[in-house]
Amino acid sequence: MKPIKIYENFLGDDELELAQKIIEDVNWKYTNKTRVDTPRFWIADLHDEPLFKNTILEKIEDKIGKKFELKRVYANGQTFAQDGSYHTDHMDEGVYTFILYLSAINRDNIDIVNGFTQFKINNKVINVEPYLNRGVFFNASIIHRGLAPSRHTDFLRVSVAFKLKEKNENTS
Repeated sequence: MKPIKIYENFLGDDELELAQKIIEDVNWKYTNKTRVDTPRFWIADLHDEPLFKNTILEKIEDKIGKKFELKRVYANGQTFAQDGSYHTDHMDEGVYTFILYLSAINRDNIDIVNGFTQFKINNKVINVEPYLNRGVFFNASIIHRGLAPSRHTDFLRVSVAFKLKEKNENTS
């Protein structure tokens, strides 16, 4: 399996519109950090939102071909100067992260907006563009960070993180 799997146009148009509406209306808190010594950024809990905890989770399972227990789902919001720091999400076997990008970042504006997700794999840094409606699936033990948008924009870079534990075949 590739260390990072990318899925373009992950949601259908109606699902994407509903996800963006939920993100627009959700209760954001300015409390999230990747480490205690790094700047804060925005977070919104989505665990009670059926679109995320049911519909999108099922879509992830269909695309990946595995069943997962959803441990947590939330949105990260970053503006200029709110870069995340390198970290891992979990070190246990069978634990994964799926990121879904919901900001209006695309091929036409990426060189101005930036906001890449960076992965460190085999002593190399891999940049993944946070294009609208792109999904990224990876083992939670991979070192990564989310970079903020550049100072040349007023974007809120929104990524929804799904923390997933693979279910055993014996788990119902």
